[in-house]
Amino acid sequence: MATILKGVTGISRIIDKLSMTFAGHELITPGWADDYTLTIYEAVGQMTMRLYSARDSSYVNIPTTTSKDETVKMGNNFVPHWDVDGCPNFLSLERWIPSAIKPYVLDPVYVPFLTCFFGGMRVLPFEDTIDDPAFNTWQILDGKGDLYASKKDWLLSFYNNLKTMSGDPSWPAQRMDFTQMFRSGDMWEDGLESCMTFDAIGAHRVESSTENPAGLTALGVAELLPFVLKLNSFNSFKVRPGFGKFGVDMYFTADGLPAALETTDGKWIKRGDKDWQYWKFVWRSSLITIVTLLDHLYLTHFKSSNTLARSIRATLPPDHSLRRFLSIFTFGAIFVNLQAQFVLVGKNAMLHRAVPFEDFEGLSSLVPGILPDVAFAPGIPGRGMEAVINDAVFKKLPAKLQQAPFYADGKLVFEALHRLAQAFTEASGMCEDVASDEPLKRFLGMLKKQMAEAGYQSNMSTLVLDSHNEDLCPIMQKRMAVYMFMVTAWHSHVGFVGDYYADPDLAGMSWKTGELSSRPRQAMIASVINIFTSTKQPKLKEDYTHLFKTGLEAELSAKLTSMWHGFQADFEKVKKEIDLRNSNRKVPNINMDPDVLECSVAK
Repeated sequence: MATILKGVTGISRIIDKLSMTFAGHELITPGWADDYTLTIYEAVGQMTMRLYSARDSSYVNIPTTTSKDETVKMGNNFVPHWDVDGCPNFLSLERWIPSAIKPYVLDPVYVPFLTCFFGGMRVLPFEDTIDDPAFNTWQILDGKGDLYASKKDWLLSFYNNLKTMSGDPSWPAQRMDFTQMFRSGDMWEDGLESCMTFDAIGAHRVESSTENPAGLTALGVAELLPFVLKLNSFNSFKVRPGFGKFGVDMYFTADGLPAALETTDGKWIKRGDKDWQYWKFVWRSSLITIVTLLDHLYLTHFKSSNTLARSIRATLPPDHSLRRFLSIFTFGAIFVNLQAQFVLVGKNAMLHRAVPFEDFEGLSSLVPGILPDVAFAPGIPGRGMEAVINDAVFKKLPAKLQQAPFYADGKLVFEALHRLAQAFTEASGMCEDVASDEPLKRFLGMLKKQMAEAGYQSNMSTLVLDSHNEDLCPIMQKRMAVYMFMVTAWHSHVGFVGDYYADPDLAGMSWKTGELSSRPRQAMIASVINIFTSTKQPKLKEDYTHLFKTGLEAELSAKLTSMWHGFQADFEKVKKEIDLRNSNRKVPNINMDPDVLECSVAK
């Protein structure tokens, strides 16, 4: 596979030389791209994405069998080799393979081929090239002001006319135009950090402060800065030579404006100081990448969706009502998580080359142990999931956070999913005699086993299968709603990063110490990761009742079908309320909009 990929690189180089000879300019690589970057752009961006088609609810297959519990281990992640509920048709051509031969083509040939295709890229030379005074620098834009007004224009030019087979742009549709709202010449207005913290991706990590730290007092800051988003706990992650460290703790006024920060080396800086813009860039880049790595990849994909999908496939028979129901929320999870093992997590893979961490494999083993239980993500007391799912905790949030879209809209979505979980247990009768449901006991037992196996923190011990435990059913319903929220709404909140990484001046997965933007090569690698993880998937609001119409008793089928139609009507009310809220917001946020939410983490 590596030989094939090197061939792709060689052909691209030849085309570039011909373009230089006859057109006077290179097509792809004017002074910044190494063989790896060129290959992933061509192989993923130009080839794979063009063969992809948007998916809908019809792609979710009816289960037919249970699986063996076998996995590929990388770091502390254990992902099955394939999905017994069927390959999720990543490429549209899969739908045309006759069902009689699919078991002999997809699992033993096609899926391993794709896995090896992505894994093969890892053997190409690994070069950071951030110390060369000319190569992989933004000098590539010198004299090209007529073509590119900014680094953002340059980066997006690679995707302007790049569409999938279903006609969708490969670069995801913009949700928030931060550049338009907050860019003023070469400076970013402080409203950007305020927006990211309270209106967008950082809200679940905001903490309260009841008194100013000594460093702020020494700076002469008299007013209390009641909000802080801390990232300096991550500055212990060692980075490769030349790269800047992750971190920065940023403090905000009661109105939500950034007022001061503590740098990665413990220095305190006030708004307006000469290094203010640089350290804001470090904070933005650290925030987006930490959320991407911890809250998205590891917590949502590996800890939530992977454990859920692996458990139901291996323990619940295909005609079990819970297997049918959770098939909606685990669609495509095994396939995408397997590819993530090789595309993102593996040594020398895309994410390793995009981020600056020195010991990437060690990070993969370390992260699971620092992740909280899914019901307490991201691990800040009284924040994140704990406030979304618990009314008493939500009411203790400061008013500014209660109004933040993540909490306000997230609570609406969670409550709808909780009602759905309650409706499911009633329709299926699952709570009537839990202690005698052997498949259910195996399912919950395997969930616990996986948490221990991977070193994850978990409160699954609360699910004690005791027929005398009157609280068991409510606990199961809420736990089910938490998982459903994690793979839908939480995934949307932490997983949509295209608006940030589209502009290397706004944020980057890595940067050279002292520079206020990501380098071209590293920005391009991050952009390829973004398009590969932004494909269109089945929406949660769609009709999945085909899962309940075959192989189930008629009465159960009717109840489950009615349950789902009830949820669709309920979800439409949620949408109307979020639309109303967004019409009154200075910065609308559609991350929780039912028109946006997908049913699973299949991307």
